Amino acid sequence: MLNAEDLSPDQKTELLEERFRFAGRGHPAVDAMFTLASEWGIQEPCRRPGEPVAFKALPPDPMDIIQMEVRLPPMPAILLELKEIIHAQNTSARHIGRVIGKAPGLTAWVLKLVNSPYYGFSAKVSTISRAISLVGIKQIQLLAMAGGLNSLAVLLPKGVINMNRFWRHSIATGIVAQELWKHTGRAESEQLFVCGLLHDCGKLAIAYAAPKVSQYLHRSGLSCDQPEYEAEKELMQSDHAHLGGMLMHRWNMPQPLVMSILRHHHVEDAVRYPEAAAVHIADLLTNSLGLTLDPGACLGALCPAAWDALGLPPQKLRFVVDMLLTKLDGLVSGIRP
Repeated sequence: MLNAEDLSPDQKTELLEERFRFAGRGHPAVDAMFTLASEWGIQEPCRRPGEPVAFKALPPDPMDIIQMEVRLPPMPAILLELKEIIHAQNTSARHIGRVIGKAPGLTAWVLKLVNSPYYGFSAKVSTISRAISLVGIKQIQLLAMAGGLNSLAVLLPKGVINMNRFWRHSIATGIVAQELWKHTGRAESEQLFVCGLLHDCGKLAIAYAAPKVSQYLHRSGLSCDQPEYEAEKELMQSDHAHLGGMLMHRWNMPQPLVMSILRHHHVEDAVRYPEAAAVHIADLLTNSLGLTLDPGACLGALCPAAWDALGLPPQKLRFVVDMLLTKLDGLVSGIRP
């Protein structure tokens, strides 16, 4: 591993070329990302191109992979109750606040997020009912679902996933997805933040259902000359996007959220599901900046149809990254577990 401060300009360029080798250089959006990544610099320790990663890990038991979908976690009981009362008639913000209040950790998660620089309210929000009045029932429901995923992360065996990196990448992807959505002129951009925040929930699902599979994938992915999700497909005939989409479908989440997770690496029908297109571009952009679980990992390929569906010029990416740099650290420190 190399320390960022010890790299020469030529070494940094070589590492970026390695990071982008599958992304699709020559596409205007990918070239714009490369330029922004060059300006951002290499922020963290990283692997040399082609540097082997030594590890001792046997391939997981095939039965662990076969049973993984069966072991996907059920929706936490508090979230199931929350969904039921939200869809009931004459539900009040105070009633919803009482339900969320049954889970102190969930209450803290939602209030930390609503009080973070991301929302930018001038006065502190101290109750769920007040939060609902400011951001709406639908948004609180989605934030609570994200909190439910956070509670799942607490149950994971230690060392399976670097949760600080996981949440930093997830939060960054949420910020970028929302900013991209805003630049398209579409409404309800807040929903895109949650889509980005939850896009890698399948990685938590794998770690929860089959931690040995998760560890093997991560370690083998570090030494494979391919994007991580391709290594997952070779081993499982599936990937974290598919499993994450299944989890959100099992939890009966809104279809745009399910599809944005399911298709965030391979965007099918980008015009019909522009949310998936936005999350795909956001994930690629944040990874290009090194905001990922493994700063040495290579990017997946840009889906041109996803970029076309957003209808944005590549120059807009600079404004998006500027906004990301403004919001990221404050938001991460505000809601990181």
